[in-house]
Amino acid sequence: MIKFVDEADLTTVGNAIRAKTGGSGLLTFPAGMAAAIAGIEAGADLPTLTNPAGAGDMASGKQGIGQDGGVVTGSVPTPNSVTLEDGTVEAGVTIDGSSMFLASGTMAADNLLRAGKTVQVSVAASAFGNANAADVASGKTFTSAAGLEATGTMPIIEGKIITLNCGQIHTIPAGCHSGSGRVRAASLGSQTAGTAAANDIASGKTAWVNGVKVTGTMAKITTATQVMNITVDEVIQGYADRTGTYTCPDGYMPFNLSTNCTTATLAMTDYNYSMHKLTYTMVWYGSATEDVEVTISLIKCDVWHP
Repeated sequence: MIKFVDEADLTTVGNAIRAKTGGSGLLTFPAGMAAAIAGIEAGADLPTLTNPAGAGDMASGKQGIGQDGGVVTGSVPTPNSVTLEDGTVEAGVTIDGSSMFLASGTMAADNLLRAGKTVQVSVAASAFGNANAADVASGKTFTSAAGLEATGTMPIIEGKIITLNCGQIHTIPAGCHSGSGRVRAASLGSQTAGTAAANDIASGKTAWVNGVKVTGTMAKITTATQVMNITVDEVIQGYADRTGTYTCPDGYMPFNLSTNCTTATLAMTDYNYSMHKLTYTMVWYGSATEDVEVTISLIKCDVWHP
């Protein structure tokens, strides 16, 4: 049986062979074509991959051959910059021992970064604190909530020693205190200066004198024998303005003045304790001659009259 081959089909086969061999000459059938096909170098078998790459593992637009021999086109973006969301600053962690601190964050999606591209870390403002300049000591720096370096303005208060008397108030100024300042009370002695002794203070009563609590010993008048009345008799006619003096006997001092004249004004103006000398004044208005008496009441010096 005779078989015929269409010339057009032979031309198609020849063109396919020439495409592989790079030739351009005519090929005889069947020997020429068979020889040309035998001369085509066969490709190596694809190795078996244990973890073959897929489109999500290669840069967008790049291609490779898959395990099945098919073409795989990458889909991973290659942006110029990437922002890491929800970044945090690792407190106390430095990079290579330098003064730069480590900040880390989470990448929202797959990206393939090339050399020279930018990585940005988005860190919450609260991670940098909430201090203002007025909250930080003057001259010291800090990172503000805006993520910028700022310098404190809080005044630095050097250590002072403030001494207060009873009832005084000292206002503590606002600022950064060194901790060495003190507020102390003045001594009781410096606030209770005096000369009184126990026998100058009524019995049972107390007083602070030069920082010491003193209890009085001066006895109270309990009998009439502790009172002495002295009468100064003077005859006066018409207007009179008198200044009188009287020296008390030893152991006595005045505590009251009185007169028998209802129109006279009487007052003790001075008493010299060291000389026991009493000075008094009396003003009298009268139309007739009158015998005016001034009564000086005395008490013992070591007792007191309630």
